[in-house]
Amino acid sequence: MIKRQIIKIVLLFLWFSLDGQHPGFSDIRDYIPGIHVELRYFGTENFMGRRVDGYRRDVCLMSDQAAAALKNVQQDLAKEGLGLKIFDAYRPQ
Repeated sequence: MIKRQIIKIVLLFLWFSLDGQHPGFSDIRDYIPGIHVELRYFGTENFMGRRVDGYRRDVCLMSDQAAAALKNVQQDLAKEGLGLKIFDAYRPQ
């Protein structure tokens, strides 16, 4: 069951928002309070050693559908004492 949900995650990550102003997209933290989000390209701990252009805010945006799917996965993982951690979100200019 968890494997199927992980596959869904991979597919749904393609639906990240551009700037958070589009209907149907939200910050994942609003859907899953307490989820670990570490946006490496927003800070300096990445392969470039600096913040990447286009990362204006420390916000992990994704479609509401993807966020809802991740919430289900997070709830299943919590039963095992585990949880999700998101390292990046896509933000084209």
